[in-house]
Formats: sequence, structure tokens, C-alpha cells
Amino acid sequence: MKEKFRVKKHQEFQEIINSKNFEKNSFYAIYFRSNNFSYCRIGISASKKLGNAVKRVKIRRQVRAMLCGLWGLDIPLDLVIIVRNGYKIENYNESLKRLKELLDKILRRITNE
Repeated sequence: MKEKFRVKKHQEFQEIINSKNFEKNSFYAIYFRSNNFSYCRIGISASKKLGNAVKRVKIRRQVRAMLCGLWGLDIPLDLVIIVRNGYKIENYNESLKRLKELLDKILRRITNE
């Protein structure tokens, strides 16, 4: 995922989270808001409760890889994906399924507005 498709700054993370539009399950919490770009920007957060730095980086890489296969980057949205304690590194297919469900819910909410 290219740098322009990422949310990197702490202030931007907070603005997206404070917009209070979110969907969640036991694996992820996804906050979203519309943006003024013609593409989607994504930020991924994994807390220290999930493990050491090596595990957290692996989790973020896995989620990024899942998003490349699932999500079209042509939707003008900012997303912050928070990986929750229920996430299992070993169970990639289940994680992918749960992420897809949440992204589908978000798409339905956006199209209904």
C-alpha cells in the first residue's frame, strides 16, 4: 500500500476516531469518515496488549495485505482499523472473513446515507 493511501499522523487518527462513525466485532474496530480526496486512506493500530513489537508489526502487515485484496481504494473515505484483543495471528482466513464483514457493513452504511 502506497504512502498516500495511509493515515500516519496522530492528529488525523484522533479526528477520524472522534467522528464517532464506527463498526466493530471481536477482531476489529473500524472508524471511518469521508474525505476530500478521490481515494481511500487507511490507518492501522495494534496495541501493546497484542504482543511485542515484532507481533504488532506482523499483525499490521497482515491487515494491510487483507485490505489490498478486499477493499477498493477509489472510495473517498478515511479508515482507522484498530486490531482488538480477539485477533489471532495464526487464523488468517477467519480474520479475513471478519474484516470483510465489517467493510461490507461500512459500504452499506455509506451508500444508504
